[in-house]
Amino acid sequence: MMEDENNQRIDGSSTTTKIKIVRRIQSRIIIGVALITMIILVIIIPITITLTKQTHMTTITSIETTSLPIITTDNIVMTTKTTNTITTTRLVTTATSGDSTPSLSSGSIGTYWSTEPSENALDGNISTEYTNHGICNSESPLSFQCGLNTGLYLTLEVKQATLIGFQIGTNKGWSYRDPLTITIEGSNSNKSELTLGKSWILIYNGTTGLTIDPGREKYGILQTVYYPQTSFRSYRILITSIRGESTSVSYSEFQMLGFFQYN
Repeated sequence: MMEDENNQRIDGSSTTTKIKIVRRIQSRIIIGVALITMIILVIIIPITITLTKQTHMTTITSIETTSLPIITTDNIVMTTKTTNTITTTRLVTTATSGDSTPSLSSGSIGTYWSTEPSENALDGNISTEYTNHGICNSESPLSFQCGLNTGLYLTLEVKQATLIGFQIGTNKGWSYRDPLTITIEGSNSNKSELTLGKSWILIYNGTTGLTIDPGREKYGILQTVYYPQTSFRSYRILITSIRGESTSVSYSEFQMLGFFQYN
């Protein structure tokens, strides 16, 4: 009997030991599977981060007067027409960063055609145009200098605007009057100081996108403004060269692309 009891105890102890070993193995297998699963999840399944737009940024997805190239699906078409427009002043100036004087309506030196004011370049209508003689008049000999250093400045009826690109539309009849190069400047100065050259910061100096003539009443190639994204309330556009010899410069639209903030 004693021997049988001893054998039973040995067998019972052995069984208990086996159960403990099995449980340890099972536990380790479960931990191992969990670790492998976590590794697979990290490597194979990417983390999704959702980006949301700031509430003060407005996106305009359509333009009534023309179809512009889309920069990205989330970009920003800002036009002077959709920003509740502007206060605009047609200009004659000495040079970029120089002081400017208002241009009057007539056919003499430093004037614009009465039926073709600067507002036409900002009305969203490619069939109207802005024409300025600059240092010339309507009777001057044809010259590459006519219409240069003229343009306009505009103050958007928004809190701030960040220009990232633009397109210029051609006039309806005279390719030699097309502007080929321009400067764009920005300012946050008061309106009373916008005639002063010191109020402006140069943000673009280059082609209008009309180097290749797109035809009459057509938009040129979209141009990008690479200046570090700084917001301005006012912008000044000045013509620095034209396509051919003429008595003036003439263009139908200055279309702006960028962000704008109302408040």
